[in-house]
Amino acid sequence: MRVIDLRLTREPNLPLEAERLRPDSLEQTTLDEIYALPLLYGNQTAEAGEFLRGEIRETGDAPGVSLILRGDFRRVKRLGQGMQSGELIIEGSCGFHAGAEMGGGRITIRGDAGDWLGAHMTGGVIRVEGSAGHWAGASYRGKTQGMRGGAIIIHGNAGRMTGTKMRGGLIVVNGDCLEFPGYDMNAGTILIAGHSGRHIGSGMVRGTIIVREGHDLLPTFYHDCTYQPPFWQLMRSYIETQGLVLDGWDVDCFFDRYSGEAMTGGKGEVLLCHTA
Repeated sequence: MRVIDLRLTREPNLPLEAERLRPDSLEQTTLDEIYALPLLYGNQTAEAGEFLRGEIRETGDAPGVSLILRGDFRRVKRLGQGMQSGELIIEGSCGFHAGAEMGGGRITIRGDAGDWLGAHMTGGVIRVEGSAGHWAGASYRGKTQGMRGGAIIIHGNAGRMTGTKMRGGLIVVNGDCLEFPGYDMNAGTILIAGHSGRHIGSGMVRGTIIVREGHDLLPTFYHDCTYQPPFWQLMRSYIETQGLVLDGWDVDCFFDRYSGEAMTGGKGEVLLCHTA
């Protein structure tokens, strides 16, 4: 495997857009070529080498590229945007649009992520060891489809409008989530292990939202039954393979199933888990 290990040597004073820093586009590049990559810095262009220094090393015979970025990247946008393969590890926090339009590969963020995490992603896995901002897995304004595949695993909290117009994939928030999770959702699954803000599933057409018992749902959701979903054990096992253990969410949990939203056809569902 080719390992590209870069450290942030100068923190940008203005937003720096770094969509060119993705493992699948750096398979054949030298360090000098990486340093020469043009990045949008404010309303001007700057070379990546003005902010980054590092090394390239080969480890074993495994194919692919692992890109490691070390430092505080909170003012750096679009890291991993559009990546289709490889591994991106951010040893710190990062800015807006990380993993947006991602189609494959894996992103690990060992800090917090900004707004629009995984927006419009279609595949791959994003794991955030801290918290995420607003609109994770959502659609950009004016677009009709948000996240369509892959998985976003957030160990901390998430902001507003998580999974807006989502059409596939999985979002897991181990902490709390602010208002309007699953807004206008059309497919996929959102699990919120902590407390969720108001208006869960507002405008949802299809899909599944899983939350703890005790949440107040909109009056446009109606109770169907209490049961154990056949997919629960498989999904819980998958979440654990991504390094997240859901405290109190047992394999044998029972769920109250609510159908909704009645204003948009009533084909979605919210599952309230009877946690320990």
